[in-house]
Amino acid sequence: MTTHILRRTAMAACIAVLLASSAVSSAGTPAAAADSDIDTDKRIATDFTNLAYNEKRPQQAADRYLAPGLVQHDPALANGARPWARATASRLRQYPRLRETVLRALAQDHLVVLHVLQKRTPADRGTAAFEVYRLDAGRIAEHWTLKQTVPARSANGHTLTDGTTESPWTQPEWLQHHTDDARDFTDLVFNQGRAQEAVGKYLAPDLVQHDPDIGDGPQAYLDFARSLPVRNSGDQLRIQRIVADMKFVFVHSVIPSPRGPVAMGDLYRVDFNGKFAEHWSVIQQMPKRAARGNAPN
Repeated sequence: MTTHILRRTAMAACIAVLLASSAVSSAGTPAAAADSDIDTDKRIATDFTNLAYNEKRPQQAADRYLAPGLVQHDPALANGARPWARATASRLRQYPRLRETVLRALAQDHLVVLHVLQKRTPADRGTAAFEVYRLDAGRIAEHWTLKQTVPARSANGHTLTDGTTESPWTQPEWLQHHTDDARDFTDLVFNQGRAQEAVGKYLAPDLVQHDPDIGDGPQAYLDFARSLPVRNSGDQLRIQRIVADMKFVFVHSVIPSPRGPVAMGDLYRVDFNGKFAEHWSVIQQMPKRAARGNAPN
């Protein structure tokens, strides 16, 4: 606990210095090269999305951005670039006014997370999604997707996708802290039944909540967490991957259930004190067996 408090204090005390140093970082350093890779990976994923869904050219998007042997985790699709292109072209014929808006983009170690809002028509409330891509040699080599229909009502007055979209600072040395915190918070809440400890340790007092079933603030999240079932070792939540970028950190996890795995995506915005100040989520029930034999994780 002492180490945790010291780290939080150090983070808050160093913000001004970190902001200043980010403005003068020199090109050609390892950090600058990493930033270049991150920006390139985000651009590839975003350009792929725009070309496929908004310009309505899925075949060109597949040819330009997908690896031929794409590993696909969408349970409705087979592996490979061609099945994705055929399925997307069919969907666009069915919904010719469909658009997909990228609201937030994260990248780390050639994993990209796009937080998107897909609308079949302008009047549609839409579907919130996390599209997760693994890039290899500049092409999308693996794809996971989590989707949830935007509900008509929310306990907090926010939607699944509105809120902060930009991050004002980026310091690579803090990314591991954000990753560790997100991993610990998730484990404490979902596996260990220590929600009060997790909330007190990691949530900001002015938490903005976008999960439609939870109100704003730490107390509302604590009430939700206390309602979760106690899990034994055989049905615990499993974290599949974490992506931290600037002041955002994304956790992709899976919970076993009798009806099939439940896939979850949780996106947190980290404030200047290192606390989670905003939370978006997508929860999707997966089939027991994917139609194409590919696992959702």
